[in-house]
Amino acid sequence: MVLLLGPFGFAWRIRGVAQLAEHRSPKPGVVSSSPTTPVFHGIGLFHWQGVLGGVVAEIIAGMFTASRYKRAQGKIARQATFAALVAGVGVGAWRLSEYSASDVVGSYVTPLIVFVVGLWVSFRVVNFPRFADFLISVEAEMNKVSWPSRGELFRASLVVIVVIFFLAATLFMYDVVLKWLLGNVMGLSA
Repeated sequence: MVLLLGPFGFAWRIRGVAQLAEHRSPKPGVVSSSPTTPVFHGIGLFHWQGVLGGVVAEIIAGMFTASRYKRAQGKIARQATFAALVAGVGVGAWRLSEYSASDVVGSYVTPLIVFVVGLWVSFRVVNFPRFADFLISVEAEMNKVSWPSRGELFRASLVVIVVIFFLAATLFMYDVVLKWLLGNVMGLSA
């Protein structure tokens, strides 16, 4: 095995064929041949080890596929997340068109390209396996929640609003009393 230092201090691991065969063989130590040509294993030609190496490689590999991960599960959470991402990308593209040059390319073409790329990235993000599994579990947990009835919601909201007004009135009275004490009794002016 050979370790090469890569960008940002991550290590690239290069394994030989014999090591791969021994590693993957059901009977360790049984290898039919041992060529000297190394095989690069992992993502593309190299296996990038580091804190985020696997995640980054999974994201990069996932950006170039059109498949949908577990398409029947977590639809509502995925659609809401996709809509929020598209809204953010849309606002960004719109703002880019306002600040771009006055020519056609700067005002229309560049923001359109940014919007289309943002749509694709948003689609891929909600189908990224780890994030999709998270959204699926979020929707499953939301389905377990016992939501209040309309009457309970109205009563709870009314209690919150009344308490807010009571606290605002109490703070107002404290302010008035402290101003009067500081101004009239102690002779200080605000």
